[in-house]
Amino acid sequence: CESARMIQARSRSEADRFNCIPLLLKAGIDNWASFLSEDWYIVQLIERNHFQGNAMRRNIDIELERWKDSDRRKPLLVRGARQVGKSYSLAEFGRSHFESFVTVDLEKKPHLHRVFSGDLDARRIVGDLEVEAGARIEPGKTLLFLDEIQACPRAVTALRYLHEEIPGLHVAAAGSLLELAMGEAAFPVGRL
Repeated sequence: CESARMIQARSRSEADRFNCIPLLLKAGIDNWASFLSEDWYIVQLIERNHFQGNAMRRNIDIELERWKDSDRRKPLLVRGARQVGKSYSLAEFGRSHFESFVTVDLEKKPHLHRVFSGDLDARRIVGDLEVEAGARIEPGKTLLFLDEIQACPRAVTALRYLHEEIPGLHVAAAGSLLELAMGEAAFPVGRL
């Protein structure tokens, strides 16, 4: 297909192989069954205008840039299945579009849940995270990334206060199965 470049990868599951069918059809490949053999399948069709050097430019990158530049920006909550690239995309974006990037993994470091216990004063939370990360978190210069936020429901609630009390701070979070993990916790409707 001239308008796209095909990248092949080892098959992980039957479901993964069949998720590729819409991409193949979009690229005009009607004989998609031959691409979905037991060992190999197409995982991505990348339009030429999505290449930057050797790096793949994904649609999420375009949306992240829009979010960053928006005057009405709210904290960003990226939801999705495990292992689809949520954290990777946000980390790459943070490193390339901000002077500094601070990531807080709430699943790997459960001791950080204490930062979100008690009052949800945004300046206190940011100060505690600065101490834990060993880096300054500055509005307009830093992307604060709360990874695996589903592990700490109070952190999701805190997103509201980070937005209201420090509106210039770029805050992004990623999580899997958020609705199940949150249960009865307060979800800041209209603020994310």
